[in-house]
Amino acid sequence: MVVDRAKWRAKIVKKYGKRAVGKRQLIRYLSGEKISRTEAIKAKCYDCMGYCADGISECKDKDCPLWAYSQFRRKEASNGKADMEAKEEVT
Repeated sequence: MVVDRAKWRAKIVKKYGKRAVGKRQLIRYLSGEKISRTEAIKAKCYDCMGYCADGISECKDKDCPLWAYSQFRRKEASNGKADMEAKEEVT
């Protein structure tokens, strides 16, 4: 029953999900393939963002434990300082 639901979700993601980082990883996971820790973060963020169906590609949920690692958060500085500050806020 759980496997059928995962396969059904994989079909939904393939059909309606926008092309973005995390789509391929989520489909692979839902299809029963093993994915790495980094791929799992990308897949979960893509899932949480509603498969990017609304076209919005910026995560604003700074309370999420994955926010500092999300591909959907806005990069605030190119020198890496904002990344370090974001990670320090989490710890």
